[in-house]
Amino acid sequence: MKGSIYRKRYILAYSENGDELDKYLFYSMGIKRKYRYKNYRIYLANQFNRNNVIKKIEYHGGRVEYVSGTIKKCKKILGSEIIKTLN
Repeated sequence: MKGSIYRKRYILAYSENGDELDKYLFYSMGIKRKYRYKNYRIYLANQFNRNNVIKKIEYHGGRVEYVSGTIKKCKKILGSEIIKTLN
């Protein structure tokens, strides 16, 4: 069992209007953006509000690519997404 009941979840999302999505998530739920690359963003949530964050991202016009417990895995997936678009 992990030490904290609030386990972190990193959400890799794609959005054309990323700056508006960042503001919306921060002011409505307190969700912070941890990483940004062009139109991709990685947000930090916890295990309890993860599903609500995903619903709000999709409602606001974004697309969730991956959810992970580590930011390293999200960055690895992001790298493979970028390679797919280049080929």
